[in-house]
Amino acid sequence: MFYSTSDNNTLGTEIGSYSLRTVYLNINIPIDSVSDQLELSEAIILFSGGGQLEVNIGKLILYKDGLSSGNYLMECSGSSSSSGKSDISFKLLNDIRIKTITFLDELKNYMNLEINNLEYATVNDKEYKKGDTIYISNALNPQIIKDLSFIRFGIYPRLYYENSQGNTYYEPLFRVSNDNYNNPNFLDIIKYVKFNR
Repeated sequence: MFYSTSDNNTLGTEIGSYSLRTVYLNINIPIDSVSDQLELSEAIILFSGGGQLEVNIGKLILYKDGLSSGNYLMECSGSSSSSGKSDISFKLLNDIRIKTITFLDELKNYMNLEINNLEYATVNDKEYKKGDTIYISNALNPQIIKDLSFIRFGIYPRLYYENSQGNTYYEPLFRVSNDNYNNPNFLDIIKYVKFNR
């Protein structure tokens, strides 16, 4: 979040007359009231002086645990790098049919997600046999650094699949994230603030 400031004891990173700060959220929601997932897009910031500010926090999705993989996938290896490349491999302990991989639609054009070197969307409803190895890789498009330079995100795509009885399960995959602000300069900040007013 950006704050206009003239205080010499500014919190956060100073860029021109602005301070760039990280805001942490405290979410107090009974988990029993959540069915499968909960999507939050607004928050109220309470200040120590008694004031408050309603803000848009983008999209925060909380998932409730369930449908765990059981005895179908065994993770063999996994890796990730700061350049946005991630991969993970599973050995199948039983036959499965891949249904889909889910993630935020907003990131669709920035992700190059593949299963066994095939575009992920082309393997929907593809069957794999016990003993097969599934290799899943992703590389963030470098354009994401330019287009989303002021947006932080951290998501775990989910691999949904069916067993031979038609029961659906999912497996969380590697973390896909953009945690850095890419060293914005003062002009970048001005453009961002004007665009988001």
